[in-house]
Amino acid sequence: MNIELQKVSEWLRANKLSINIGKTNFLLFHKSCDKDNLPLKLPILEINNVPIKRISATKFLGVQIDENINWTQHITLTENKMAKQLGILYKARPYLNQKSMISLYYSFFHTYLNYGNIAWASTSKTKLKKKLYSQQKQAFKTVFNEDILASSKILFSELNALNIYKINIFQNLVFMFKTRMGINPDVFNNKFQNIDHYYPTRFSENNYYVPHKQ
Repeated sequence: MNIELQKVSEWLRANKLSINIGKTNFLLFHKSCDKDNLPLKLPILEINNVPIKRISATKFLGVQIDENINWTQHITLTENKMAKQLGILYKARPYLNQKSMISLYYSFFHTYLNYGNIAWASTSKTKLKKKLYSQQKQAFKTVFNEDILASSKILFSELNALNIYKINIFQNLVFMFKTRMGINPDVFNNKFQNIDHYYPTRFSENNYYVPHKQ
């Protein structure tokens, strides 16, 4: 690995580019249950003889990626952000009309719930329901000035809005539609194959699977 990192360093120098080694880290992706099976002493990775620090999570394009890819850290960060926004929404309610409150909802909440949802919201529903879904429902009740016991389903329907679970379903459907049309990047389009039974079944059309590597 260090040999490859040296090649990267040489390529950067040849192209008059530089890398901030002080901000360069690495993650070792693994299942949480395999933590005890990892080598006790991992090889030291270096660039230009400077060791690279191993971290457990990092932010990439606004999404927190952790070494277990269970999205716990990203969900926790989103929960904290939305908790602050809920306070702002509640304080603004006496001074703004419903149209303005709806705009605040889409600015303060929908953006967090929608961004990268196809990845991090594919985790277990329990993780999402604990706070994020509850916060989303509370935000809607604040927007419509409804009692805490009011049905959130009616409010979602009234605004034609999707809850966090349906946002995930929608984004997955859009992704698979683009795959079917061949307009996703090739790295994704080549990951799926059509189910082919050679005989008609309800799963023989418009269904895909990820083939096992040989």
